[in-house]
Amino acid sequence: MSPGNSLTFSPLLPEAAAATLELRHVQVPLRMMCPHCDVVLGRAVELDAEAREVRVEALDDEDVVVAYDDLVVAVGAVPRTFPIPGLVEHAVGATTVMDAIYLRERVLRQLEAASLETDPERRLAQLTCVFVGGGYAGVETLAELHSFAQDALRYYPSLRSVPQRWLLPLPRTGGDPRPLQGSRSDRGHTDARSPRLVGCPHRASHADPPMAAATPGAR
Repeated sequence: MSPGNSLTFSPLLPEAAAATLELRHVQVPLRMMCPHCDVVLGRAVELDAEAREVRVEALDDEDVVVAYDDLVVAVGAVPRTFPIPGLVEHAVGATTVMDAIYLRERVLRQLEAASLETDPERRLAQLTCVFVGGGYAGVETLAELHSFAQDALRYYPSLRSVPQRWLLPLPRTGGDPRPLQGSRSDRGHTDARSPRLVGCPHRASHADPPMAAATPGAR
């Protein structure tokens, strides 16, 4: 039983956001993944251990009682949110397929807006993207969307010579700010110098600053 009817391969979401992978390769129906299982969409709301039954609140708000021999409770996981004031209110996540679609559409919308903007300051704001999180997910999403935006410039000739800002704020750790802090000691330096991150500046700071509402057109 599950509240959703598909399995999302989260490590592939950056590629989905950049359209280098089709969504069908990132999200697979549970009935396809588990052809010999009875899939029940809903949430478990009550357990009767003596009767070996689980009461499930189904999608139509009707309760379904499911009997079992053995019970496996998979609690799953939730995204970690950094304790940065304003992050939840103003940032966009990158944990679901819908997030990936939104990020791709947002990048294209910013390019459209910047192509029509005549004020240089506003245009720079529209071409500024800030990624909070220097782990694998954050760095990969930044790199993929940066490549996507560069490829899209072929359709925006007025923006080809206009600078963009792709920022990855990094806290200082022992005076050595670098992405991928959870990797081995030399991996973060290697990935930070990789061609995929060229043109994507890393802004280091002792502490992540509070996030405020974006400048009009920026994200």
